[in-house]
Amino acid sequence: MTVGSPTRWALVALLALLATACAEAPAGSQAPPGGGGGPPPAKVGVAAARSGVLDTQRTFLGYARPLQTAALAAAVTGMVERVNGRAGDRVAEGDALVVLDRALIEPALAGARAEQLRIEAELRQARRELERARSLPHPVVTDAEREKFSARVEMLDAELRGRVAAVKRLQAESDRHTVRAPFAGVISRRRVEPGQWLSPGQPVVDLVSADTLQIDVDVAADLLPHLRVGGKAKLTGVPEVSASIAGIVPALDEVTRTARVRLTPDEAAPWLLPGVPVDVRFPLSVGDGVLVSRDALVRGPQGVRVVKVVDGKAESIAVEVKASAGEQAVVVGEIAPGDQIVVRGNERVRPGQPLEIVE
Repeated sequence: MTVGSPTRWALVALLALLATACAEAPAGSQAPPGGGGGPPPAKVGVAAARSGVLDTQRTFLGYARPLQTAALAAAVTGMVERVNGRAGDRVAEGDALVVLDRALIEPALAGARAEQLRIEAELRQARRELERARSLPHPVVTDAEREKFSARVEMLDAELRGRVAAVKRLQAESDRHTVRAPFAGVISRRRVEPGQWLSPGQPVVDLVSADTLQIDVDVAADLLPHLRVGGKAKLTGVPEVSASIAGIVPALDEVTRTARVRLTPDEAAPWLLPGVPVDVRFPLSVGDGVLVSRDALVRGPQGVRVVKVVDGKAESIAVEVKASAGEQAVVVGEIAPGDQIVVRGNERVRPGQPLEIVE
């Protein structure tokens, strides 16, 4: 016998014991539960997808702005004679806010008016003389004299029209020495004081409308199909205020990819002041899809998916979430009303895995 033979006999005996144990093992113990070598059935809860409309809302941040703002400026050169009102004062449309000195324009205007009156008097006299010349017989007044009277009337008439135009021009220039409120509002800034010399275009008063506001809000592009002029929204505050959509800009900002929507409040509120940020809630009714439980949505790197039960097995379906509210969501994908959708246990289910539905 060679050296090491006991070791070989020990190995042979061990292999024989293992072979005997494998032969006596039950046939079914070699396959995992579920048959076919696949994963075992997953216990899941399901709910049927259904048709319907989901009432939800979207909220965006907007800002209250005065409906009208104006930076009023001087139209002519001159010295400020009077400033009516200070910041915070209310003014009516047409009120004189800034008055410039008229020491030079008023005499010119008065002289032009006097000249207009003189020409009007001469024209009346010339017309009377022309009528009298036309009424006299030929031997008394010759045709040449009649033409002379007629020419004088025409000359004075033309001179009067020129003088009237000059008076209107001077009157307009005089009126431009007064800066008036173009609308009713509140003075937000007073920029000049009496005695100050102004140049044309120099700002004098800032004016904002007091009782009329608008809300400007930038909304996501996917909201535009659900909005219309005249539609309603809610302005969050105490108290809450309803607002109407007054205008929609049908173009997206190149940077933010949002669209501007303009709203007007249906009523006044003490908290709703120019410059205040406002949360604007747009109510929506979304029905272009199927309704599923929000628990059915599985979010991952490749998007949102749901697990549909097909012949007792799991099938992963990619969906697009159109809207969600509460415990429901509207989705679009290869699912239809009546399909059984996994709502519990869907995170651990693999595609093709058998499912055991539990209540």
